[in-house]
Amino acid sequence: MRAIGASTSSASGGQVARLTRTISAIQPYLLGVPVLASSSRVADHFQGTIAWSLARQFVASDPADPWKRYDPAKAFNDFTTVDLTRGIWVEVTVPGEYRVAGAVPCVISVDLKAGWNLVGFPSATSMSVATATGSLLGPLAVEGYDATVPPYFLRRLGPGDLLDPMQGVWIESPVDQTWTVVNDANPSCVPAP
Repeated sequence: MRAIGASTSSASGGQVARLTRTISAIQPYLLGVPVLASSSRVADHFQGTIAWSLARQFVASDPADPWKRYDPAKAFNDFTTVDLTRGIWVEVTVPGEYRVAGAVPCVISVDLKAGWNLVGFPSATSMSVATATGSLLGPLAVEGYDATVPPYFLRRLGPGDLLDPMQGVWIESPVDQTWTVVNDANPSCVPAP
């Protein structure tokens, strides 16, 4: 990640970021978007040199039909906008770089429902699972992407495992609660909209 001083005020308190993640195989990837980009459209978020065929999101607050999908080949999609708080499964068809750019929010609040939640890790810096989820009521289960464990590409994360920017994770919460991730605790940081 590279932070850049902004000459005008923004939702990031003067910081913007460009992030890059290497995608090395043709398979599903669990991704997140930790910045406020200029566009929230799904198609605008998967930039770089990768190519993909399908993006899926799990919305725990919609128990009737929690899985949403965006297929660029279809006229109708029920997943059309990207949100910093949600993780995204992307079916990669050509490996390369996944890139995002935008304002780094000061603080992000992620609403978790009791049960499993697919969330994006909305931080501009890496931190351990224990540090990132320390304010949440437990017991929690956290699962992260692991390219070496097909067919689901997931593994249970321990307290010392790192959560990284651009990563999506599954969090099993015992209750409805709000997960707060702080990028900049400075009171002069302009909060995200």
